[in-house]
Amino acid sequence: MRSFESEQKAHLAQERWAKTREEVDHIGDRLGKRIDPGIKDTVAALRYFDFPTDASCEGHMEGKSNAPWVHFDFIPQPLRHRLDQVRKAAGGNWSDPDVLALLDQAKSEMVRGSERLMQLLEEFYNDQQSPIDRRLILNFFPDSVRLESQGTALQQWRTPTERQEALEIFRQEITAFTEFMKQKMF
Repeated sequence: MRSFESEQKAHLAQERWAKTREEVDHIGDRLGKRIDPGIKDTVAALRYFDFPTDASCEGHMEGKSNAPWVHFDFIPQPLRHRLDQVRKAAGGNWSDPDVLALLDQAKSEMVRGSERLMQLLEEFYNDQQSPIDRRLILNFFPDSVRLESQGTALQQWRTPTERQEALEIFRQEITAFTEFMKQKMF
């Protein structure tokens, strides 16, 4: 029998999940396009755990994105704004000394956010055996981080049939991670 306190916690978690899911339903990109249905629950679950997602894709056969991914901006907005301004003043030069100094600050923020996400992935993979190419990893860019399957980069060299098969496997992996996060909520 569940105690009143545990029932109340479960109810609050359900309410928070519903609110987060509702917020994600209203997110659009610069073109007004909504989050792909196949990645929406993943984005909502990550946001539930306070990960700052800012782009995502469920993966498509056409175009470049042949695998699902979620992009994070762990850099606080004031620092992000300052970095963008300084980089623009440097003519877009990432190796400008002022840009590099701000990038060091930004990387510290990215490391903090990424460490939390890696802990969650480690917990997920403690109970899940997955081939290395389907495992979710963090891909680091100069000023951002992306969650995607290890084998994503290989998609460009696969035949269309192989690409479609891998896309489905990658979708299954990110869905399994989403279900894992949902179980942690409730």
